[in-house]
Amino acid sequence: MKTRQAKKIQRLGAGKMAKPTHEEISRLAYLLFEREGKPVCKDLEHWFNAESMIESNFGYGNDHTEHDFSTTPGDK
Repeated sequence: MKTRQAKKIQRLGAGKMAKPTHEEISRLAYLLFEREGKPVCKDLEHWFNAESMIESNFGYGNDHTEHDFSTTPGDK
């Protein structure tokens, strides 16, 4: 039985990069939303920030599913 990462690599092929999944971005965006006190009308800002954080910190093509999004850069 193949692992999820092996299936993903096979599906994408060598050299092709995968964007973060909707679920990955959603989880981090929600955490950002909670940390800011659940402000109204900042959903897109949280979404784009989460997407950017994942892409810059973990890169395309990496399996982000095992990352713990409960801690984000800047936490002490």
